[in-house]
Amino acid sequence: MSYGKVEYDDNLDAFKCEICGKWFHSLSHHVHFIHGITINEYRKRFGLAKSTPLISYFERQKHREREIKKGTFRRLKSRPSFKKGDNTIQKYKRSAETLIYLKERFYKIAKNKKIDNKN
Repeated sequence: MSYGKVEYDDNLDAFKCEICGKWFHSLSHHVHFIHGITINEYRKRFGLAKSTPLISYFERQKHREREIKKGTFRRLKSRPSFKKGDNTIQKYKRSAETLIYLKERFYKIAKNKKIDNKN
């Protein structure tokens, strides 16, 4: 394996685990349950981008078909969509945890901007 690339076999429709060397249709599932690390840790260890698929085409198709049967995609379409410049998002109530997180996050951003401006 070259750093940043995952080995994929078209004939098997599977990915090679760089930890144990075996081939799997769902590398993310295998890594989590067999090796006990998260898929993000695996990606960092081997330099894989977040956009790199770690589930075979066949498995993705199975997931997609199952979700279509369950109606997941219909539920997603029924949610309100927000467009740039739309202020209706401000009408939704946020949880106390979310408000605390946002205050801390924007405080850090504002603090960093002040430090940058002084330099």
